[in-house]
Amino acid sequence: MSSIKMTSGQHNTILLDKNGKVWSWGHNQYGQNGNGKKTGMDPNPIPEPVIPSWGENVKITDICAGHNHAAALDENGSVWYWGWDNFAAPPFPGAAVIGGKAVPEQVVIRNADGIDMKIMQIAGGGWNMLALDEEGTLWSWGSNGFGQLGVKALDIGTGTKSALFTPAPVDVLPEGIKIKSFAVGGQHVAVLDENGEVWTYGWNQYGQLGNANAKTGLNAYEKIAVKVDGLHGITKVSASYYHTMVMDEAGNIYAWGSNQYGQLGNDTIPTGPNNPAAMSAVPVPVTGLDGAKAADIGAGYEHSVILDKDGNIWSWGYNLYGQVGVPNVSCGDFSSYVKKPMKLCEWKDERGNNKDVKIKSIMCLTNHTMAVDTDDNVWGWGFNRYGQLGNGLSDDMNLTPTLVMWQIGTDISPEPFALAHITADDENGELQVDQAGFHATVYADFGKASGMLKDITLKFTDTKENGIFADLKKDDVRIMEDRFAIAFASHMHMDFENNGKTISLGLKLRDKESYDTPKTVKLRFVNEYNEFGMPVKYDVYYITFAALKQ
Repeated sequence: MSSIKMTSGQHNTILLDKNGKVWSWGHNQYGQNGNGKKTGMDPNPIPEPVIPSWGENVKITDICAGHNHAAALDENGSVWYWGWDNFAAPPFPGAAVIGGKAVPEQVVIRNADGIDMKIMQIAGGGWNMLALDEEGTLWSWGSNGFGQLGVKALDIGTGTKSALFTPAPVDVLPEGIKIKSFAVGGQHVAVLDENGEVWTYGWNQYGQLGNANAKTGLNAYEKIAVKVDGLHGITKVSASYYHTMVMDEAGNIYAWGSNQYGQLGNDTIPTGPNNPAAMSAVPVPVTGLDGAKAADIGAGYEHSVILDKDGNIWSWGYNLYGQVGVPNVSCGDFSSYVKKPMKLCEWKDERGNNKDVKIKSIMCLTNHTMAVDTDDNVWGWGFNRYGQLGNGLSDDMNLTPTLVMWQIGTDISPEPFALAHITADDENGELQVDQAGFHATVYADFGKASGMLKDITLKFTDTKENGIFADLKKDDVRIMEDRFAIAFASHMHMDFENNGKTISLGLKLRDKESYDTPKTVKLRFVNEYNEFGMPVKYDVYYITFAALKQ
């Protein structure tokens, strides 16, 4: 599996890179991107770093996300939380605060003896969180609308009286159970024990608990965990809002819960996609995989994804936004769905060239899907209104995988549109790009300067300065301390095919030591949109930034 990890909230994406740094993009109304900002309903299509409240030298080992909140686990076993912080997902003691925390804050998980617990695993649900400590105790906090917190003494409901603002031990599992892993759905929980058996509790509207004897319906829930019958040798669980998936040691997959859009993958929709009766309260095998065996699974909002052992992705279910990732199938309206697994075969770079791609990890939660290939390229497809695919755009439908707008080197953290850490002679140092065909190399030699990066201007001119092709203002540039990211206007197109172009940037840089590791970034220029505002023609250029050795 990849050392790059990803997780997804309702409409945003969070990535943990190889160096233990966390990045985010997409919807950020409640600060769920953790970058110190709340940007309302505006799209955020360019990855930005999460503020490292845990300390610059502390590595993050895991990440998770819920509806509009997220959390990270550091190497010392501490949990850090950000995003929506009303009663639905409160990580801190005290009165509810509506609005969201835009900067990560530490969650205190302390036992009855006043000892802070070392956490080993974390997971986020729709409006709650779970954490497993090194002694095997499972802790939960947040909303308890349908008993998803797993605390017997707690009332069921959506008000603050039934919510937990301080993490408490889960006590609805059988005594002596040893937990291997767990997954949190919208408002239910699936726990995998070390014997390969699965236990579930919480909301059961569509049978997502996998218990044939449990009541189903809008207000149905189970407060005590019950074992899912008929499963053996399970190695992975994945829970979404309305259905649950598991994988066994042989690579077989089983699913249960809602099947309104064929997300159970057994090629049946009993009573049609718009009928709530389309569900299974017991596990059913996923079929139609042509003998492929699963290496990983992911349950989305109403679609499902698996990674097989050969590095291929199979997907099925709801396809309103193209989240299945396969062209030429039903999409674009509320009756769009795929009821049996489809193999993703169309992988193209941003110039439209076919790529031979082998995937090693997947992630899906709501209406978009992400994947990492063996070259550490990050791909995304599906819903992208808030920029949650990280491809520099914000469009509703993406029917096939597109690349996140960075290239990740084997030893370099992803830094979108990153300028190497260099020093400057004066506040207005100049950076030049001498274009020679398709690729361009940038060399900078600045010396020292004080102050933070600000007052950026970017101009595209020819070498004789006969005219300005583009003049980008400060509002077109995302400023991130000593880095910058260029957010190009949506309809701008520049033709670099002709030789002799020069890019000049006026910069102010924070004082930094010289840094001579090259960075390669992508500039994507869209020059034609269709009637729906979707890009149909664009050019992509790769530019390498490097600082000259002093």
